Amino acid sequence: MSQYSTQMPAITRPLFYTFLLVGAFSFFWAPVILGLAKHEWSTDQGAHGPLILATGLWLITREILNNRELLKDGNFFRAYPSIIISILIYLLGSRSGISWIQALGALICTISMIYIYIGNRLFIKLWFPILYLFFIIPPPISMTGPFIRMLKLKISEAAVDILSPLGFDVANSGSSIFIDQYEVTVAAACAGLNSLVSLMAIGLLYIYLFRRFDWIYSLILMMFIFPIAVLANFIRVMMLLLATHYSGEAFAQGAFHEAAGLTMFMVTLAGLILFDHLFAPIYQRFVHRQAKHG
Repeated sequence: MSQYSTQMPAITRPLFYTFLLVGAFSFFWAPVILGLAKHEWSTDQGAHGPLILATGLWLITREILNNRELLKDGNFFRAYPSIIISILIYLLGSRSGISWIQALGALICTISMIYIYIGNRLFIKLWFPILYLFFIIPPPISMTGPFIRMLKLKISEAAVDILSPLGFDVANSGSSIFIDQYEVTVAAACAGLNSLVSLMAIGLLYIYLFRRFDWIYSLILMMFIFPIAVLANFIRVMMLLLATHYSGEAFAQGAFHEAAGLTMFMVTLAGLILFDHLFAPIYQRFVHRQAKHG
């Protein structure tokens, strides 16, 4: 009596899992990306989602290609529960029309399938790219709203405190700043605060690419991402106020407004790089001194 093996041939397994990944992308991600592009990615809070998605996929591809010797089939039965849960999350988001919930389900399902394809050891190597990909989903405004409002109020007060002694006719009421005959609402002028999560994600990407080999120093840099991003937003507000004063509201809220937003991103990244280059020699001297005394 002949016996039939239930084990999939070794040659066809990678091809089978590749088709699973392609199917996951086609079935899950097409409606998810359309939903994110229509809602979350069309706002200041999530406008940098496509950039994070592209760099996250590049990181995963880079790590897999650089560690091909670790490639091994994962355990399907370990991934099975997360796949089922992710499908339920996806269906909940699709049914409710909440794109970020749908995206969360699709992301978890795809990550589970990647684990099946690459196995335990290589999956552990991908810990940062996988966590980084979750930044494509902006946190709900209900979670970040109170904190963002507090930051806007503090920034508007700081801007008035700096400009008023310099002779500018400026005052604030809440998050609204009055300069000359114009009113600048920090909710609009400082909309970049809503993208703090994206700014922090880009900062973490820089640390991972260039400073990940020393985890203590990486943690120190991570602590400075947030204040640097807030400072960049403050600079953006100051630029818009000065542009309103010298060139009028129409100019400040037009092309200059968009240019100020790009400047904010550049200042944040440049500030992190500058801090890194200034602080790294100090940290290295400290480490060497500790090693000598140790």
